[in-house]
Amino acid sequence: MTSIIKTYFRTWWIPILTLIGILTLTVFGLLNGSRLVFKLYPYLTIIICTSIIISFLIILFSKKWYLAIAQLFLGAFTILTFYIMFYPSDILFSNLNVPSDIKYQIPIELQTRNSVDSIFSLNENNRQLIIANYGQPGMYKSFIFINPKENGTIFLKAFEEVGNIELSADRLREKTEINVRKNDSKTYSQEFTIYEGVWGSKYVARFELWFVSDNKQKEYKLSEELYLIEGWIR
Repeated sequence: MTSIIKTYFRTWWIPILTLIGILTLTVFGLLNGSRLVFKLYPYLTIIICTSIIISFLIILFSKKWYLAIAQLFLGAFTILTFYIMFYPSDILFSNLNVPSDIKYQIPIELQTRNSVDSIFSLNENNRQLIIANYGQPGMYKSFIFINPKENGTIFLKAFEEVGNIELSADRLREKTEINVRKNDSKTYSQEFTIYEGVWGSKYVARFELWFVSDNKQKEYKLSEELYLIEGWIR
């Protein structure tokens, strides 16, 4: 085992070949809608890239600087090519099947002021959260009907329903945060974009309405709704 490890790190092309193999398998997995591959590939890539750096240092200190430079260049080129040609979240969310056993809603088409008014009349089930299409595919507008019991902030989270993969995690909360006041019963609304996927490729997303109190001591989910959505194309 020790000799295998030594050979791996001292042979400049083996870590590069391993990286190419991992990224190739990642592409095939994503094309087949594998949520597991999507969750694992960042960690596998980090591990392989770390091994390349270790190998680079070992070869460099062995005074084979030309092989070390070639290894580092090919590693960087391989990763850059992968992210230019294959954007992982777009591949996965463009190849997901819509489960037949999940009940979901279709976002309301929001085009005119009359459409906005109709949303209030359509809320027959007294839902706290309604999602509407707004502008281009992948762009949405939320309508929130609540009567806060204390001062705080409401915001949205979104997840791909089957794999429980969080959507636009680094942007959605910031875009949908709204300050609310105790017993101030009214309709709150915010525009946001879901970036995972491309136009025309739909999947089921779970939108969750969350509340956090002003003193940050309470943070809890108020409600959730399932919608068939698509991502905004980059």
